[in-house]
Amino acid sequence: VVGVRPEVEIHGQKWFEKKPVTIVLDDLGKKLAQPVLSRCMLQYLIFKALVAFSSKAIFLWAVYNSEDIKQYFQCIAWVHVRKEYEAKDILQAILEQVKHNKTKEEQVDKVLHDFLVGKRYLIVLSGALTVSIWNNLKSAFPFSFNGSRVILAIQNSSRIIGENGVVGDAALIHASEEWPQSFTYLDNDSSTIAIKAAMSKLKQSVLNSDRLLFLISIVGVGKSTLLREICDEKEVKQHFECSAWVHVQEEFEEIDVLVEIWKQIGVREIKLSLEPMRQMVCNFLVQKRYLIVLCDVWTSSVWESLKISLPNSLTGSRVILTVPHADIARKTNSWVFQMTPGIELLPDLDLEQLHEDTVDRKVAQLWNSVSDIMENESEIIGMRDTIEELAKLALSSYRLHYLISVLGEGGSGKTTLVRAFYDSIATKQHFDCRAWITVPQEYDERNLLLDLLGQLMKKKQKQSLSIEQLQRRFHLFLNWKRYLIVLDDLQTPQIWKNTLIKVLPNSSNGSRVILTLRKAYLAYNMNPPAVVLPLRPLNEDESRKLFSKKVQKSVHVPSDLMQRGRGLPLSIGLLAGQFNQQASLGTEKIEGNDARLKSSDTEENPLKTLDESYKRLGFPLNHCLLHLGLFPRSFEIPIRRLLLIWLAEGLIIPPEGNTKTLEELAMQQFVQLESRNLVQIVKWSLDGSPKTCLLPNALHDALSPNAENFGFFHIHRIRSSSTASNSDTTPYNIPIRRLADGLQMFIHTEHEKHSMTNLRSYISFYDRKGDRPADGIGDLLKKIVKDRFGKLVVLDLEGVYKPALSEDIGRLPCLKYLGLRRTHLDSVPKSVAELPRLQSLDVKHTNITTLPSTIWEEKKLRHLYMSEVYVDLSIQKGCDHEGSSTNLHTLWGLKIRGQIPMHNQLNRLVGVRKLKLTCYESSMEVIDAWLSELTNLQSLKLRSVSERHESSKLELESMNKLKSLCKLYLLGKLTGPRKILGELPRSLSVLTLSGSYLPDDPMEMLAELKELKVLRLYGHSFLGKTMVCRNTFPKLQALKLWKLVELQHWIVEDGTMPVLDNLEIRYCNQLKEVDGLEKLTSLTKLTLTGMEWSVDYVKDKMGSDVKIDTETPEAVSFKSEFSLVQMLYFHLIRTYFGILTAGSN
Repeated sequence: VVGVRPEVEIHGQKWFEKKPVTIVLDDLGKKLAQPVLSRCMLQYLIFKALVAFSSKAIFLWAVYNSEDIKQYFQCIAWVHVRKEYEAKDILQAILEQVKHNKTKEEQVDKVLHDFLVGKRYLIVLSGALTVSIWNNLKSAFPFSFNGSRVILAIQNSSRIIGENGVVGDAALIHASEEWPQSFTYLDNDSSTIAIKAAMSKLKQSVLNSDRLLFLISIVGVGKSTLLREICDEKEVKQHFECSAWVHVQEEFEEIDVLVEIWKQIGVREIKLSLEPMRQMVCNFLVQKRYLIVLCDVWTSSVWESLKISLPNSLTGSRVILTVPHADIARKTNSWVFQMTPGIELLPDLDLEQLHEDTVDRKVAQLWNSVSDIMENESEIIGMRDTIEELAKLALSSYRLHYLISVLGEGGSGKTTLVRAFYDSIATKQHFDCRAWITVPQEYDERNLLLDLLGQLMKKKQKQSLSIEQLQRRFHLFLNWKRYLIVLDDLQTPQIWKNTLIKVLPNSSNGSRVILTLRKAYLAYNMNPPAVVLPLRPLNEDESRKLFSKKVQKSVHVPSDLMQRGRGLPLSIGLLAGQFNQQASLGTEKIEGNDARLKSSDTEENPLKTLDESYKRLGFPLNHCLLHLGLFPRSFEIPIRRLLLIWLAEGLIIPPEGNTKTLEELAMQQFVQLESRNLVQIVKWSLDGSPKTCLLPNALHDALSPNAENFGFFHIHRIRSSSTASNSDTTPYNIPIRRLADGLQMFIHTEHEKHSMTNLRSYISFYDRKGDRPADGIGDLLKKIVKDRFGKLVVLDLEGVYKPALSEDIGRLPCLKYLGLRRTHLDSVPKSVAELPRLQSLDVKHTNITTLPSTIWEEKKLRHLYMSEVYVDLSIQKGCDHEGSSTNLHTLWGLKIRGQIPMHNQLNRLVGVRKLKLTCYESSMEVIDAWLSELTNLQSLKLRSVSERHESSKLELESMNKLKSLCKLYLLGKLTGPRKILGELPRSLSVLTLSGSYLPDDPMEMLAELKELKVLRLYGHSFLGKTMVCRNTFPKLQALKLWKLVELQHWIVEDGTMPVLDNLEIRYCNQLKEVDGLEKLTSLTKLTLTGMEWSVDYVKDKMGSDVKIDTETPEAVSFKSEFSLVQMLYFHLIRTYFGILTAGSN
């Protein structure tokens, strides 16, 4: 009846973890009906059921209502006999039931007898039946051997009322000849033993102190009657704080059921719409021990709808469903155990062992998936035992280990280990949703909840939501979901106690919260208690292995050097970084070459190792590293953003004889920091290039305070009015050169004027959003300009909501970097085009559609990032102006309107390396001629559209001239596709085709691109029905096939794509057959969207080692925006307002 797990000890109490239960009564009903239906007992007309045990009456009623009984007997009747009834009244009641009418008969006994003659009938008489009443009744029942039955249900087995009204001994009365010869029914045979066991087990399940037994399903005849008997017991009523019994109608309406539940559990009747009603019921029940019975649940979808309102909050609550058959129970994730009368119950030990074996097999399978970490992550060398234990604790749903603490000192590898587990195939398959939060020392509760919920739902949340609204969303979304949340580097319990414990339901479905901690007292004093996994230091052999991995070669490492690392991965990585630095200088032998590297200090603090690594960097590399400390702790820094700041700060100094660009030198310096293990790359692009990075927490904690202390930068922290004079440590007597703020914007006051005169960089991470713009920026700029603090070179407002910029910004003569990405701005001041030294302007992901026309005259401008900024070159003036910018390296997001003249401003932009351009089909000839001159072009995204903003023709003749091109995205109908694809540069590593309308299989034409790492074929890029890959694409790592609506058959031959790791197939609805999919042996992730039919097919082919994602259509955003009506509308609106704005200018 109940699935059992080995003991788990919580708060000193041992108890078993149990799964949801299904009790099956179908076989009980059949077994109990056998004597009534048996033709071996035809000599018995009368059955006496001594229903002393209260559930016997319940099961007798169940037998009476069973389908077998109704089919076997031609007429049936059940009459409850009361003391005041006369025989005539009882016979009249029987006659009305068997004839289905209420006609009063004078000679009712004769009429009933004549009606029953020749019929197989069943009559049940229950209640206060005496011998005298029976003697007056028996003449109405004709005796025959056709299987008719009269069952006398006597409620007191020990004292029976005799004919004279005297209560006598049952045995004596049974022996009396006054009662007819009968068969004793529902006595203590095996059937009754089973009934008692089922009743007892169900009651025990309802009242059990085990908090995990939440959902119970009952299947079979008489289930509602049985259940009502138990729920009405005094012990059950006292056990629960509130209860409700609801009959679910076949025409199910969720709101009706919730209203009925609320009527029975609530303090007052109330009418609300569905969503508020859900929230009210859930909030009311979440802290109570409640019992809810849902009768006649005809489909599992009823439970799927209602479960969001019925929280499993580990209070001992119960939800009981009565369902018509076991399949429905199984779909509600109940365990089904069949109880058959006459068969001994399985001993608890055997049942436990059976489940233990099942779980162990599942854990073994999961561990096989987790083991891929060991092959890919060099940082977790020596941690196999810890990560295996973490996997068992987190992936085994039967164990109650809700909180798991990974404990270790700074640099011990906590974050790396947990991150490797978090990203593993098994983790992604096991949990419904996941989120990772690096806990800041200062945090805004609302922003934290927004971030957390956004990760869990994979959907950005509205910034206007209040904390209360967010908390309700958490409860509604997470209820019944198995989630994983990682709180990295938790240093105080406040964020858990004050915020997260309120929104994260601690359910029994296997959800987990993993903490990484440095402080032991915190790890062992969490509420609820956490399982603590302490990280041990690496031994010497493990340290050597990690060191060799970090230096990417096998070297002899002295023992004293390994002892300096103290078994801490961070220290070992820093030592390996120092060795890499020596190797870059041509000195790879450790012994004797550097006294600082081979130190006699064998028990060295990792901070000392860091200090050594920092001193070895020298200028400007050490300043480049310190700039990472300006960003918040664990902040994922876009490498693009970091390199542009370095350039603006003048930290990229070309050596003599240099032939590389400043951008290439900046990337070179980043690679040096990464090779010294001072910077950690977090995200990679599909082609293997680094995308985001961060400063590891332990390094941030060491570097940032020191850099702030000697005045390299200042971090503006929260100051309240009550504590500003005491807690704020702003060194106003020291000039502030670089300033960063976060939760509060920097407020420029008079007594701070002296410290601001040398301000060079201002970076804001103020990310509160709403209807009010961030006007603090405008105030700061006005003050800087007014007081002639004109040394500002970096103004980075990326992510700040609508910073209030004024025309004063044009009066900053030294400004080189202006970062306005994701600021929701609608325009920029015209004076931006007057900044004489501006190198980088980033307005990508904003609402800005036009820029001042004079921006093209900026001589120093090197990088211009935009989002579809319109320009009409047919009316642009000054296209031959000598002052026009010729240094532009990045031109991203330009949209050209109108006809382009042959002599235009683009002709001077011959140094462009990154280009994203949208133009009309009529201008393609001019654009193609210009592209042929861009011999240094490395990345190109080109879109051809009609005036109605639909995908249009792409005519390209000069692709073979772009020898440096590595990344190419073409959106438009390729004219002469074989020629264009055949002339693609062989240097391409990333290729995307969208709306190309290729009639022939492109794989054959693209086979010559031996360097290709990423291939994306988006909507309508290929119109054929069959696609074949033949021993091609030796370096391809990612392949995406989106909305190839005609594709039916894909063939993958041996040797094709030997290193393919990531495959996405979305909305290829006609694709029914993939031959050779299993030959992609290196594949680890496969995404299927809008192709539900193919999931089982792919699983059978690929096995469990491949992570298979199935996404809903709503979660997909097509790259081919022209395939969506909404995008057409969006572009039309932008065009309209762009024209208006251009006209006003």
